[in-house]
Amino acid sequence: MKPTTQPTIPPDQKRLLDDGYHLAAALAARGRTTHVFDVADFFGIAGRPIHQLAMQILRIGEETEATDAALKTRAEQAKRAGAGEEQARADAEALEKERTLEAIFRACRRVDEKGQATAWAAFPGVAWLRDNLTTDQTVTLLNLYDELKRRRGPVKMEIDDEHVEAIAGHLADHAGDDIPEAYLAPYPRWFLTHLIVLVAIKLAAARRSVEVLLQEREAWAVERTALETSLAAARGERVPESDQDEEP
Repeated sequence: MKPTTQPTIPPDQKRLLDDGYHLAAALAARGRTTHVFDVADFFGIAGRPIHQLAMQILRIGEETEATDAALKTRAEQAKRAGAGEEQARADAEALEKERTLEAIFRACRRVDEKGQATAWAAFPGVAWLRDNLTTDQTVTLLNLYDELKRRRGPVKMEIDDEHVEAIAGHLADHAGDDIPEAYLAPYPRWFLTHLIVLVAIKLAAARRSVEVLLQEREAWAVERTALETSLAAARGERVPESDQDEEP
């Protein structure tokens, strides 16, 4: 009987296990959370088109690096504003744009010939992204990142029929004020997309039900008119044309 071959544990994971850090070892063994997306209209190094793009969920240290780099860039950019330097430094929207570019650069990875994610950055650098990406492309990449977290995150976020009814009812109750905007603001794009699709399905079903009821009402009105005409004829009465045309 051949001896069972035990899997080789990387040294860093083995040290964690030996020290009793089993959860940390399990997380290390899991590796990076990465997904390969099919994309279009994006160009990488040397202008070569990227048909596939890998994304990895950033770790806390990488998010901190992105924020620090964005703060440094904004400080340098603000100096060029002259007398408006203080206002430029305080521009929260501009800072968030820079932080987004830093995060995108760290999250996007190249895909090899076999369609597998690599450790190499998908774009030449943050400066390249700043000079070449449009707002729509930036939003698209952020949406892909949200989709990655939805698909591969440790907690699966789902939306069911009961949740749809609750949200729709709440929004309807406050349709005349600003509450719907604030209420929906925390939800990611994928959640709002799914919500709209489910509401659209419900609306289409309701319209079909109303159409069926109207058709049945019309058929019943025709049948009623024909019955009244037959009864009047049997009694030898004449039914006025206005009565025949009257809606029930």
